[in-house]
Amino acid sequence: MVYKARDPVLDRFVALKLLHPHLAERADSRARFAREAKTVAQLKHANILEVFDYAPAESTRSYIVTEFVDGPTLKDYINETPLMSPEAAVIFLQPIADALTRAHDAGVVHRDVKPENIMLRPDGSPVLMDFGIAQMIDMPTLTATGTILGSPAHMAPEVIDGSEVGAKADVFSFGTVLYWAIAGKLPFTGPNPSALFRRILETDFDELGLHSQTAGHQLELLVSECLAKDPKQRPSARHVSARLTQHLNQLELKDFGMLRKKLVLHRSDAEQNLVKTVVSTLITQSEASLAKGKVADALDCLNRILGHVPDHGVAERLLSQVHSRQSRRRWVLALSLGLLFSVSGAFGYQWVAPITNQDAPQNESTLRSVNLDSGITTSVAPSAVEPKVDSGQLETVSASNRSVDQGLDLDNRFPLTKGEDDKRESVSKTDKVKMSTKRVTGRNLPNRRVKSTSVVKRSQQPSVAGSAKKGTDLTTVDAQSAAETDTIPVRFRVNSVYLAARVVVDGDTSENKNIFSVQQAGGLPLTIGEHVVKILSDGCKPDVHRVKVKKNQRGGALNHECRFLNASLRIMSEGQPLEIRDKSDPRRRLLGSTNQSISLPMNQLKMSKTLLIRRSDDTFETIEVELNAGKSTMKQLK
Repeated sequence: MVYKARDPVLDRFVALKLLHPHLAERADSRARFAREAKTVAQLKHANILEVFDYAPAESTRSYIVTEFVDGPTLKDYINETPLMSPEAAVIFLQPIADALTRAHDAGVVHRDVKPENIMLRPDGSPVLMDFGIAQMIDMPTLTATGTILGSPAHMAPEVIDGSEVGAKADVFSFGTVLYWAIAGKLPFTGPNPSALFRRILETDFDELGLHSQTAGHQLELLVSECLAKDPKQRPSARHVSARLTQHLNQLELKDFGMLRKKLVLHRSDAEQNLVKTVVSTLITQSEASLAKGKVADALDCLNRILGHVPDHGVAERLLSQVHSRQSRRRWVLALSLGLLFSVSGAFGYQWVAPITNQDAPQNESTLRSVNLDSGITTSVAPSAVEPKVDSGQLETVSASNRSVDQGLDLDNRFPLTKGEDDKRESVSKTDKVKMSTKRVTGRNLPNRRVKSTSVVKRSQQPSVAGSAKKGTDLTTVDAQSAAETDTIPVRFRVNSVYLAARVVVDGDTSENKNIFSVQQAGGLPLTIGEHVVKILSDGCKPDVHRVKVKKNQRGGALNHECRFLNASLRIMSEGQPLEIRDKSDPRRRLLGSTNQSISLPMNQLKMSKTLLIRRSDDTFETIEVELNAGKSTMKQLK
């Protein structure tokens, strides 16, 4: 139960949460309640509900005192009026992804991320509430555990099927909230809980683009990755936060705090101005993409623009340019193909010589097989008894049996059957040679070899005995095809905001690949088998992915989530070592002393830190230091 209360000492309103009496009677419930309150109190994040006080475990009344948020929940805010643009949803939810990052780094899993647990302060900043409560109440003795965990529509598959629940469950729930805020509807719905749970377990949802034309490809891809069935395929909360920030930066939106404040205080005007800014930026980006020949990027921008303003004149003009350009390309392609076929037909017509009859000398002629797909003849070795037949060729006509006209007319390009041979007895073999010679423009070049590049249908293969007799291995072609299939690489997406990060496959450093070049190439190609993919980035711990590629497997995603290396700091001073404390910490945590190396955790590649140096006379000196992840910084005290 939650009450609005007044703190008489500090003269402010607070929220007072009391544990239900039937739970407060249990010592383990009180202990867990206090432990969760203490954990959340130590998170200290601008977008996590601040905890002021809590009852110790031995108290008979279990309570938590938190800040009082005088504003609506995100659900009430959006249900009142749906958001006009996906960017408004991103502006509100990016800080929540940042808050989850802070919690996950501290080993805390929320497990109840939903719009009702996100409140908006009067200045527009969102606050994530009720950390750890679901974990605290989730005990085997309670029968209502499933209803306590939160709204079923936001549960991750592993929560439903009873698998191990980790930080990626929060990412899944966040993905459902982001989907709902943009599309105006939940990704998973059902007429009853069983149907709903089935859809979640199967991750059966419509792509975001089906319900929001203005979302764009990048947001649609991010939401789909968050809602992946396998937790390992989902990005981390830090990765989600970085990509949402990147999305806003690409649209040249700045001062997110001011934008949130305007969206809360002056919603209608703020949303209209936001749409104008986004549309103007997308117009510029679409023109730049067209100039560079990036048609897909341009179409994505134009699609988003027309979703906002259906009759936007500039966007329609650019779209017509794209269509006319594509139409011209199709015509050029069709004409090129027609010309290619004409030239290849003339080439084959000119150079393909007829098969000679059985009376012609064997040393002056060459028996030929016919490719049914292309109509081009292929030279084969002559034989007086039976021509050799490869498993990849059609059976050819024996020189002792009959002669076949190899002209390009359909009546004469196939070997004759016995019935057809009887009907054509009036045509002499010499006449056939003359007819086919006439077709090749008077040039009888029987020894000209024309190679066929088409695959020949193997409808008439020799028997196993016959193949053995002629030394033909029937499995040769199949083995070659299988080998070729095994060498076809499967492409994996590599996702990261650190595009300069290096990608090393199986320790091969000969190719200097980075994430940007991999993305431009359409993904990282990996052949069938096991591979070790390392992603190396300055200031980050190496990401090692062990990938097992199976036959006919579809590509997946490899996420680079920068786990920042600690920074090393050494502050030099004369005389006795002096204490170094963290000024940003409410308790002024002791970090170490001067003249020694101090390892400091980092939450970004570069950051400034304010330190307090305690002098020998018990006075403090404030200094600013610049830290770099994975690097050492040295500073000399004056």
